[in-house]
Amino acid sequence: TRNFPLLVRCAEQLASHQLRNRATVAGNVVNASPCADMAPALLCLDARAEIGSAGGKREVPFREFFKGVKSTVLETGEVLERIRVPAEFARARAGYLKLKRIRGHDLGIIGVAMLKGRETIRIAVGSAAPTPVLVGEFAAGTPLESLKGAVLEAIHPIDDVRCTKEYREFMAGVFVERLYREV
Repeated sequence: TRNFPLLVRCAEQLASHQLRNRATVAGNVVNASPCADMAPALLCLDARAEIGSAGGKREVPFREFFKGVKSTVLETGEVLERIRVPAEFARARAGYLKLKRIRGHDLGIIGVAMLKGRETIRIAVGSAAPTPVLVGEFAAGTPLESLKGAVLEAIHPIDDVRCTKEYREFMAGVFVERLYREV
């Protein structure tokens, strides 16, 4: 928990206690749900997916792993064997905020992760596009309004039974502002 607090923050928001005690990070991301709670952390941490099959192994950065709603780069006969998180982000300051309809476990309406490295800030967003989105990497001194603008350009939320597009956009900005102060 000390080395990768962003993973912990995202995992705390994942499903119910019962599911968290049985679920895996790999299971959360291979489902390829746009609101997968672990995806923003893995995107911010520049994680890589080690994929295996009878034909061998390959590695794919998580920024290329998600192809669409319920769709990944996994091909028939392949499994996600391992998730590699680079040590360069160990002990980086980070936070994750998730909006949901009810207290407790629920699908995310919007989830924003922010990680501050030595000289950079990385932001990823879930539930705001067909896939979880790595907004990008910015210089540590980037003004807040520039970060919020970049997030709004990168996401493509929809109206659905959980929330309107406009509210998702508004809350993405609110969460970026809160995380900016926190991390």
